[in-house]
Amino acid sequence: MNFKNRIINACQLAVCVYIALYSLLASWFLPEFTSQLYDNARFFELIYLILLAIFVVIFPTCRQQTLHSLQLIPHSIRFGLGVFLLLALCSALNAQYPEEALKEVSLFILLFIFGGTCQFLSHLNKTRVDSLFTASVVFGTLLFDCHFIVNYLAAMTVNLPFSWITPFVSFSNVRFFNQYQAYTLPLLAIPLMAFKLPLRWRVVAMIILVLWWALHFATGSRSVWFALIVTALFLLSFLRKKTASNVISTEPKNIEQAYRWLAWQLLAMLIGGFVYWVFDYLSLDPTAHGLSSIAQRGLHDTGRIPLWKSAWTMIKSHPLLGIGPMNFGFNDFSMAAHPHNSVLQIAAEYGLPAALISIYLVITLLKKSVVWCKTSANSDDSQINISLTASLVCGLSDAMLSGNIIMPQSQMILFMVSGWLIGRNQSLVTTIRVAKLWQTLIFVVVVLMVVGIQLTGINKYYNYLENKQFSFTDYLTPRFWSNGHWPVEESK
Repeated sequence: MNFKNRIINACQLAVCVYIALYSLLASWFLPEFTSQLYDNARFFELIYLILLAIFVVIFPTCRQQTLHSLQLIPHSIRFGLGVFLLLALCSALNAQYPEEALKEVSLFILLFIFGGTCQFLSHLNKTRVDSLFTASVVFGTLLFDCHFIVNYLAAMTVNLPFSWITPFVSFSNVRFFNQYQAYTLPLLAIPLMAFKLPLRWRVVAMIILVLWWALHFATGSRSVWFALIVTALFLLSFLRKKTASNVISTEPKNIEQAYRWLAWQLLAMLIGGFVYWVFDYLSLDPTAHGLSSIAQRGLHDTGRIPLWKSAWTMIKSHPLLGIGPMNFGFNDFSMAAHPHNSVLQIAAEYGLPAALISIYLVITLLKKSVVWCKTSANSDDSQINISLTASLVCGLSDAMLSGNIIMPQSQMILFMVSGWLIGRNQSLVTTIRVAKLWQTLIFVVVVLMVVGIQLTGINKYYNYLENKQFSFTDYLTPRFWSNGHWPVEESK
């Protein structure tokens, strides 16, 4: 290997480690820029994405690789993404608050660059990415488990109530933690299914998965339970492998591999449920949480139906371009900053055409993921594909009852898993096609504009915090900052 190739390989490894580092840190570590956990999570996400985008622009090899990853995407998908971004831009410029809308659009462009980078890295060396990304998720959840235990024991030691709603450990709200769980819970089965680990490490991996399930029981999320049921039905329904009656298949059937994933999750759920029962039995914390919290709420909509009706009214009033990205919260300050349904949110804010395109893109990805699960070259590949597909199905199902596509930790893991799944299943192309000059210029200009918009927004908000001494009485925060809500009393 010559010196140039070594430099390229080192850059690729550095970017791979940099991306993996986010999922390791996101669930338990936040920089203390503000007094709000949610704002710290947003700052952390933006700093991470901006540094990655700048790195991609500055280094020609990374820039060419990112552009090449776009060329690997089928033409119809590239066209759909292009039209969606064009509609988003038009919607933002037509919005009541275009500055806020442009921040949202620029954030999603940064996320697409992030996902594209994950895609190319996985395409180039899926063995490295599989190991590194899986390890980052597994140890990130382990660190959060330790963080939770320390926080809970500390609260009990000083005889203070432990907050099961907001704040929740390192998340500003327990539901943001649940949204992150919806994507990560399916991934934790990968070490048990696809990696040939020694017994002691398999036991460690199982303990981490069990603790994650115990936390799922303890935090009482109904939407994630719904998403897990949908995921199980999806795998059982779409991973059936039809074999001709006169053909004897030597490959493990995909439905059997789906059963294997479900079996590990079911075992972890049962043990995790027992751990939760012991914890709930021994705990002296009187705060409602876990299964008792679910029983109290039952099938109550918890304010979702009025939000959905409000979104539907916006869709009927602005069917073509919507009211503008991130403008939902400006229309009724007494309500949440998003309708707790991602399809309604996109339709209300971006317009019906953009919503239809996004539905088409998601369905296309899920259809391709089923094909990849069925046609994987070996059982390990198939098992990783099944876990990644389950992660997407679970997270996107949860998004029908929450806003996980716009919350910092969950939206990052969504784009990471999507790029990871797409990249590892694309046909290997070792020769990178050099992008034309005009393509490179457009890419650089767009990235610099997006980074400029985000840096301007960060600087404005940070200066506001310093001038107001962290007061949140008059800053417009439909969902980008300050927990994504406009407090009710401020709207009166």
